[in-house]
Amino acid sequence: MLVETVCLGEGLVSRKQLARVPVGSFLAKNNIKDEQMSNQMTKTQLVAAVAEAMSSDKKTAGAALDAIASVVSREVAAGGSVTIPGLGKVACKARPERMVRNPATGEQMKKPADRQVKFAIAKALKDVVNG
Repeated sequence: MLVETVCLGEGLVSRKQLARVPVGSFLAKNNIKDEQMSNQMTKTQLVAAVAEAMSSDKKTAGAALDAIASVVSREVAAGGSVTIPGLGKVACKARPERMVRNPATGEQMKKPADRQVKFAIAKALKDVVNG
């Protein structure tokens, strides 16, 4: 059995071992600061921010986010696309059948056609981010 390993600080650790490491000790051992991890907004934080922006309660804001996610998922799964003003466009792209190589064995194999979800960032968001 091939065991994947990752390099962490002083040595190599298997993914199985990594899964058993508590997050706090992992971050401390590898000098990862809390500020580096705190840039990601959780769903709870997003719901609270939307509720505040809407001057509404968290239950209504959560329902609105869930409804948007449901509509976008349904439309993209059906092959359509959804433009979210100020953010971007979510679309489904068909990928044809193709030949790929297994990196472990080098064996060439045929990968069946599939679909891939794409998100194109809106120019307005790029402008806000880049100043």
